[in-house]
Amino acid sequence: MTPKSPCPALPLVRAAILATAALLPSTVAAQAIYVDFGGAGLTPSAGFGGVSEPGVWNAIAGTQFVDYSGFVDRDGNPTAVTMTNVGGTSLATTPASLPGEERALLSDYLVTVSTTLETCLFFHGLENGEYVVTTYAWHPTNAAVESWVTADQSVAGGALVGGSWSGTLEDGVQYTQHLATVTNGDLFLHSGIPAGGTPLIAVLNGVQIVPVTDPPAPQIIRGDGNGDGLVDI
Repeated sequence: MTPKSPCPALPLVRAAILATAALLPSTVAAQAIYVDFGGAGLTPSAGFGGVSEPGVWNAIAGTQFVDYSGFVDRDGNPTAVTMTNVGGTSLATTPASLPGEERALLSDYLVTVSTTLETCLFFHGLENGEYVVTTYAWHPTNAAVESWVTADQSVAGGALVGGSWSGTLEDGVQYTQHLATVTNGDLFLHSGIPAGGTPLIAVLNGVQIVPVTDPPAPQIIRGDGNGDGLVDI
């Protein structure tokens, strides 16, 4: 199940973004980057790590075609990482009846309501290597919403995210994870409406990008059937 036409007419957009990224410093340290879409009033604290280690979250509105910079890593150190959203047409806030930190992460989200346009995040300035990418894509008040989440730099394919809150963060319900190999500092992530999906909405609450060498090991690496940290399925 995939969106009908992810990120139409994006080759030109990607080319422009890549040209901009080429001007950035090429030597950066490996960082764990946490991003929460929304305002500062609904951002997790540094004591919350979602399904990874606690750390500082970057709160951004994610407005389309804006090149966001100034990202800090999980420890609050400045980085050269940048991000651009193409396709996430608006930022919505729907306060969720959840514990405080989960509520802060999941109550606001980027939205696409088109079957031909995904929310596409273009990250640049990452150190090359393997990362576990956790994408939160959960609608806080409508369990029927499912989002099809993919990572261009992962060989594992996409995954559906959606469902009802059970009392804890669950893989396939609030989030999914991909093992992604970053080259040229680039990481491209997407959340779209599944083919035939209803209602016609897909969401994206936030992202965590963590080097695979960074302990503790994430809970799940999609496609890692034997727990060796590699995609073998």
